[in-house]
Amino acid sequence: MKKIIYILSIALLGLVSCNDDENEAVPSYLDGTQYGVLLHVDVSSSKTISLANVNTATVDFKVSYEGEKRPVASIKATKTFTPSGGAASAAIDQMTFTTFPSTVSVSISDLVQGVPGLTSTADLMANDSFQLKFIITYQDGGVATRYGTLNNPNFTIKFN
Repeated sequence: MKKIIYILSIALLGLVSCNDDENEAVPSYLDGTQYGVLLHVDVSSSKTISLANVNTATVDFKVSYEGEKRPVASIKATKTFTPSGGAASAAIDQMTFTTFPSTVSVSISDLVQGVPGLTSTADLMANDSFQLKFIITYQDGGVATRYGTLNNPNFTIKFN
């Protein structure tokens, strides 16, 4: 009987000491990593845009983060353009956020600006796409460019 009580006590102690990462502001698996915070990019507009609407369509999203493991100085959004059947362009800075949360509406004309080979929205074709990626710069100078698959804030805008 003493052995059963001992085994149950050990099992109960193990259950009590488990923690639930989902309920923490920054889950413990991020402790000591380059990340320091969880980045959220919530896209409220369609990620697929008809070529007939490129002059009026916008890409709307909100950038925020949770946690204070490492204070954030800024978050930069970069874009790459991939023509249908072609190779992606080099990353081009699109905008930088220093106030959070930030809600943004980006026109397709704004996305086209600065992309080699594109002069206006009229140059876009079916199956072209833009990918927006986010880069965190911390106040201590650290930079995070990669995110886990469960919390990947990067997204793609496609044209049809």
